[in-house]
Amino acid sequence: MGYQFKKHSSIEPFVIDQNMTVNFGQNEFRNELLDKYAGDLQKLGGTAGFLAEEAPQMLRDNPSEDAFLFSTATELE
Repeated sequence: MGYQFKKHSSIEPFVIDQNMTVNFGQNEFRNELLDKYAGDLQKLGGTAGFLAEEAPQMLRDNPSEDAFLFSTATELE
């Protein structure tokens, strides 16, 4: 969506990655993230968001995201 918005408006969108912890099946990266931050997520009710500059180094590889949303409740139905 952000690409289309920028294309039509010439405005740089603020991008939030909500997909990294969605359970699309086998995803070792997702499992590693949830295992590593399970305690922090539990303290925050299962969901937390943060800006890209506050992200762990393992998430800074994609400069197109401005923020991230983690959640433990992301099973697809």
